[in-house]
Amino acid sequence: MLEKAVATQLHGNDSMLEGDTISILPLLLDKPELLKEETEQIREVLFYALLHQVHNNLVVPKLISGILENLWRTDTSFANSCVSGLVRLAYQDETLQNNTYRELSPDRVDLYRIAIAERVAQGNLSFNAVRLVRIQSINFWYLVRALSIINWETASNECVRLALRCIELYLEHLNSSYQLKSYQPYRNRLNVGELFELEGEIGRLLYDLPMSTVKDHFRKILENNSNTRQRHEITNSINRVLEKLILIEDSKASGKLWLLWEELTEIIRIHSNYKLLRFLFLRLNFQNDGWKENVEYWIPLEGKLTVYKKRFEEFGSHNISAAVRLMSDIGLKELIPGCLPWLSDELVDQEKDDTLIHSLERLVQRSYYRHKQEMRRSQLYRESFLNILDWLIQYNSPVAYELRDRFV
Repeated sequence: MLEKAVATQLHGNDSMLEGDTISILPLLLDKPELLKEETEQIREVLFYALLHQVHNNLVVPKLISGILENLWRTDTSFANSCVSGLVRLAYQDETLQNNTYRELSPDRVDLYRIAIAERVAQGNLSFNAVRLVRIQSINFWYLVRALSIINWETASNECVRLALRCIELYLEHLNSSYQLKSYQPYRNRLNVGELFELEGEIGRLLYDLPMSTVKDHFRKILENNSNTRQRHEITNSINRVLEKLILIEDSKASGKLWLLWEELTEIIRIHSNYKLLRFLFLRLNFQNDGWKENVEYWIPLEGKLTVYKKRFEEFGSHNISAAVRLMSDIGLKELIPGCLPWLSDELVDQEKDDTLIHSLERLVQRSYYRHKQEMRRSQLYRESFLNILDWLIQYNSPVAYELRDRFV
């Protein structure tokens, strides 16, 4: 495997590299029988792959997972050096961009990169995150690749400082690129694909780092989104970061989202930014709010009935449709019938709304078939359910007519 990987590097033929090979190589680095020359070869191959494997979907995912799952365990110093090398290249390219009056030959640039690669292989390279001045297309790729290979469970303080610096630079980039009177050169802005990728990494940083570390930075992001004078491009970008947090929680179900959402709740309360309620109520900007059509349960919501009853009581009237949709899909098992009394009271003064009617029809149908006996046994839940049906009936809902007859 090592010979094949070295041959790939020597011939510059990235198509020869196999994802399975590159993901296994980190496992060899803690083997006592490995010679020093072989260790350096493996390190060179891995860093070469990090630099040159960009869009190969057969290799890149396995390369990243191999480093995250194996390299940080078998050779932590080299893993840190890989991050350092990528960050060094990021601010080296930024320096070249900002000093275009200097005539630097391609050979000189290549020599710098070769020198960085050699020091990475030796495992003795560090970096200073403060030297990163801005995020722009010229240094974007190196930064995102560096962030993507960091295992935050074992990350050094240097890596944490890099993460926090990147969050700061992300906000600075948005503000400098999209302000109405911005003089930021267009060529320095990230393109759409780069911005989406950066937003995904920012979401991962906020989720994976300890809450005590990212709390202040997360608040800055939310407060930036609450600024009514911001352009919609800034708001949309931050919204995509919030959506990423929900998607990561859906995948990992670690509960970290609820710590972040406590800050989100506080920002909504302080700034009356009710546009953020759709994220608090776990709505995504996709079909069916991002959830499968038949979903009724979401593991992270388990035990959150009391939390969401309070949130509905405080904020639900400002986006009742989002609250109803939450109760009718991923919250059906956990929030129904417990939240029906609040909804019944909220509908008393609610005017006709076609979107709300459609959402309520879905809710009452699913509630009837999943919680019928529970609602019949409790007078409170029974009356609440009937009140909701009556509200729909006054707007000639055939679904409500039928369900009321069956329920009574």
